[in-house]
Amino acid sequence: MLVGFYKRCSDGAIPAILGPMRSRDRESLLAEARFLVRRGARELNLIGQDITAYGLDRGETGGLVSLVRALCAVRGVRWIRLLYLYPSRVDDGIVDLLRSEEKVCRYLDIPVQHIDAGILRRMGRTYGPDAIYRMLDRLRAGVPGLFLRTSLIVGFPGETRAAFERLLRFVDESRWDYLGVFPYSREEGTPAFRMPTQVPERTKEERARQVRDAQADILAAGNAARIGQTLDVLVEKYGPRGKAAGRHRGQAPEVDGSVILSGFDGKPGSIVRARVTGAKDWDLRGVVVRSRGSESD
Repeated sequence: MLVGFYKRCSDGAIPAILGPMRSRDRESLLAEARFLVRRGARELNLIGQDITAYGLDRGETGGLVSLVRALCAVRGVRWIRLLYLYPSRVDDGIVDLLRSEEKVCRYLDIPVQHIDAGILRRMGRTYGPDAIYRMLDRLRAGVPGLFLRTSLIVGFPGETRAAFERLLRFVDESRWDYLGVFPYSREEGTPAFRMPTQVPERTKEERARQVRDAQADILAAGNAARIGQTLDVLVEKYGPRGKAAGRHRGQAPEVDGSVILSGFDGKPGSIVRARVTGAKDWDLRGVVVRSRGSESD
């Protein structure tokens, strides 16, 4: 569910193409949610360039939290996932929402982009490294079992070796559950396109590789720690002999891997309890411990 567009930054052309932020009408979003549930949807993903800005164009405060609470009341919705939150607007209201609404997955996608103060300023971000660390501390202290994803850009104009080393240390220290990293790509018509000290393509690719390697070790450790746990899994597809694949609450569609199941005897859209028995690369392996009777709203 697309809730709106927001934010002009120095490296992206999308806001200039789409114009200023527009928040979709709340009733249209609720109507879409009811329609999707009637079509069999079990999970709603709220997506926008900055969903924490929902309602600000209409003078509302707390618009996202109010919207999500209303969506939680839609009968048949099982999971709600929040994607693309602006770091400086992740506040206590969102912490309380995650803690108090069972249907809201304890999962946030917060693209911080970088940790070096100078690079963040050049990107046009309104937060600095201290604010990012404080946000992470507040979220992890306030929401037990929270899964966090971020996106980073390497090779932004002016990124020195020292700035990149700070980013690499940040990856190791902050221990995001999931992390995407992208070499900066020049887009004509953006302020960053004209900035001096562009980073060579080969350097950008090498820096991206180093971040991916560091995150791979963090992901492997996190998946290994989940072996033996019992999780709710939303089944998305199944095959013969009780084989199936799905996602737990800490996995967003298409980007965070899957849970490969054995012992499944239901149909896609089922939410089952499964014990994690192993892990490989991005995926977990598990066995269903309860299938029937696990679908009450």
